Amino acid sequence: ALRSPEYYEPKTLQWCLDNLPTMPPSEVRDLALQLLDALADLHEVGLMHADVKPANVMQLQGTWKLGDLGLMTRNAQLTMGRGTVAFWPPEGTTGPTADLYALGKTLYLALTNTTLKSFDEFLDGSLPVSGDPGTIAHLRTLIQKACHDNPEQRIQTARQFRKLLNQPA
Repeated sequence: ALRSPEYYEPKTLQWCLDNLPTMPPSEVRDLALQLLDALADLHEVGLMHADVKPANVMQLQGTWKLGDLGLMTRNAQLTMGRGTVAFWPPEGTTGPTADLYALGKTLYLALTNTTLKSFDEFLDGSLPVSGDPGTIAHLRTLIQKACHDNPEQRIQTARQFRKLLNQPA
């Protein structure tokens, strides 16, 4: 049944986190691969999304997509302070690795369905996560690399992130 536009609610990742059981780790991995394809396409033409977070990730016909491109900008025109502070790397949104950092936090939320307050416990392995331990460990390692405090130690490109994700856990 079709609903009138005022009742339409897109199926965002945030909606899923608020209304559905926690995603299995294999689905979080699929989500990551789909979003990394989009980020790679943006980054390779000199753009960055600048506001990757669950509310800006939507599922259309079974595929996860990046939405809300309102803050998207050319890398050369970056200004500090774009996006959602809770998803920023320590240095702010100064380049494409900021999108990968925000993606890391988004994947953490999808994997744990907790809040950003538990992020450090997730990184150090003290936050329990249900699902396949090998997949969880692999995702945790990549999220640690994407969200490293030192920008030089981070995963540098969406293609690199995707390649690491495709390696066996």
